[in-house]
Amino acid sequence: MAFSANARGAFAEELAQVDVEAALKLIEPITGASEFNRHLQNIAHELAPLDPDRAIAILANFKEPDPDRRQVNGVRDAAVQRVCYRMIRVAPDKAEKLARTIEMESQRPYCLCLMVESLLKRKDVTDAARDRARRLHEEAWQMLADIRKNTDQSEVAWLYPSTIAAKLCGQTAVVAPEQLPHRIWQTIALRRLMVKAGSYGPAGFGCCSEMARMLATTDRQRAAQVAAWVPAGYVQYGGTAAGLIAELYPEQCEASLKLVDGSAANRLRLNFVKALLRTGDASKRARHHEMALWFPDDEDLGPID
Repeated sequence: MAFSANARGAFAEELAQVDVEAALKLIEPITGASEFNRHLQNIAHELAPLDPDRAIAILANFKEPDPDRRQVNGVRDAAVQRVCYRMIRVAPDKAEKLARTIEMESQRPYCLCLMVESLLKRKDVTDAARDRARRLHEEAWQMLADIRKNTDQSEVAWLYPSTIAAKLCGQTAVVAPEQLPHRIWQTIALRRLMVKAGSYGPAGFGCCSEMARMLATTDRQRAAQVAAWVPAGYVQYGGTAAGLIAELYPEQCEASLKLVDGSAANRLRLNFVKALLRTGDASKRARHHEMALWFPDDEDLGPID
């Protein structure tokens, strides 16, 4: 039912803007939970600025994920982020309340971060929107501090708090520039400990790599210092590590290739080429995708801007 499900879902997403009931009925026959949830999420995303209450209600209808499909983040949590990004402009109180229903601790501050971004993207930012953005920004930082205080860092999985904090620093530079030096150091303090070795080394190495890459948009020099904490043997793996070298140390790409051989060298060379070719939003999108963070495009605001 793959093609049929995709066709039904794609049509239903557009139909929802004029007939929600018909759209929901159209995707009912889709049996695969992942496919059904994807289209349901997109329908909620479409409705967020048009019918906030209905969008919120739809979020309760997600199916349990297929057991053979790995879910990096909770399906509903990811959908809430997208819905809140659009809803914050038209129903801010409802968007804030919805954001606080996110289950994964580290996704809550990221959702607030997305809402701040949406508010600040207005062509003419009102004083009320700017004040709300500042408040949400401050609350996101407090949430990250609470995670650090209340959670065993060795058990924190995806969406490391320091990576989200590094993204928040970009907003700090706009809404509270006097706090930026302090927030950069807070970001570094939130890094994951060098424990629990995995396939490519301790998880803390990946945390530093991702944090440095995100922090580079605000403080390139500090980002380079953080990147230096990651051993050379580790940074040869993965798109995030390759992107880090390409963005911060492009002159080191050739030298890095000499540290590995065979298929590893070929994979790294391909990752370098991809990273070096990316510019603007393409680079930002790749950076977020490799860190399991949703990156909103301009069209995600749709008819509300």
